[in-house]
Amino acid sequence: MNQVSFTRISGVTFITYLITNHPFIGAISFNFAAAVMIGFKSAMFIDLYGYTKCLEHAANHHQVTYNKILIGDFFVHIAPFIYLSYNYTRWFNHQYMSNAFIVSSFIHLIWAYINCNGLNLNQIYLTDCEYQLSDKKWELMWVFTVLGHSLSCIVYILSKEFT
Repeated sequence: MNQVSFTRISGVTFITYLITNHPFIGAISFNFAAAVMIGFKSAMFIDLYGYTKCLEHAANHHQVTYNKILIGDFFVHIAPFIYLSYNYTRWFNHQYMSNAFIVSSFIHLIWAYINCNGLNLNQIYLTDCEYQLSDKKWELMWVFTVLGHSLSCIVYILSKEFT
């Protein structure tokens, strides 16, 4: 079975939202984008060497320069989040927030268990790389990932609390 990165699933969901403009798909897309961005970028703090190795591994795998990987990293991990944050009024609907959190988190966890039989994603993101992230580091990255999935709910709750 060919494994698909969750970034790709997030990207397809983002494009689906752009085509349909459906608020629920937008909320799920925001949660995916936030989870992908926060989860992946948390690796810089959890294991900077592992984060760098992942980017180097991607550059070698795609046969491009490290700088091109950094540009691609911006467009696939950060740009969708920025776009959806800037245009939140188009997709935001308070009725969808808790359901979007549950659906996006569930899809992400199911994807991890189908592709890697657990939360350690080395076989997708560090395939054939001499350096592998430990289970503890992956678990910590998943904490940040779940935070990303819940970001729209957190922002909604805080906006109600302070307005």
